[in-house]
Amino acid sequence: MLMIIACISMLIDHIGIVFFPDMDCFRIIGRLAMPIYSYFIVQGLEHTSDIKKYFKRLANCCVISQIPFAILMQKPFELNVCFTWLLSLAIIYSIKIKNRIATAATILFAIVISIFLSYDYRFLGVYVTLVFYFQSLHKGLIYDLIATLGVGIIYLCWQDPLQYFAIIAMPIIFFAERHNKVRTSSHFIKNMYRFFYPLHITIIDIIKSVLTMRTLF
Repeated sequence: MLMIIACISMLIDHIGIVFFPDMDCFRIIGRLAMPIYSYFIVQGLEHTSDIKKYFKRLANCCVISQIPFAILMQKPFELNVCFTWLLSLAIIYSIKIKNRIATAATILFAIVISIFLSYDYRFLGVYVTLVFYFQSLHKGLIYDLIATLGVGIIYLCWQDPLQYFAIIAMPIIFFAERHNKVRTSSHFIKNMYRFFYPLHITIIDIIKSVLTMRTLF
């Protein structure tokens, strides 16, 4: 259920960006996607049987998505959100293996990169993913509330008021977690989720190009 919500909200968000830029309702619904995807980055790390393959899959997704993302967002020099999650994963893994030097190095790298290189959500995406990691170490309603508060504070510091609606994703995530609606046995849903990001932005790019050509002729 949660994977489907993430995919649908992301699709609606990107449809709104390209075809209905003046309609905030698309962007509001789309705010659910990033926190849910960040949550699944942590879940993937916790349940993967091969961390190297997990890193590789995410890195491949980052590379495959870059050109469609740049076309979609019209930002040729900005990296897509998979790069953000890749940084998040590197930091969390260094924390998980209790390597302080690696942890300090990856956090410093993420900060430096966020200053000199543009990537989707920048350190906000890394921060939200870290919150979900620390929440995963502690079970209970109080920790869910602390995580929600932590995510809410960083979003309130964000300059875009539309981003505030991302906080709605937090109770949805924790409800799904409490009622065993996070993981699925369906290979179709899992594969759809893994390839949805590069696939749907590529399709939107194609549709946009076709519509643009039709207006020219």
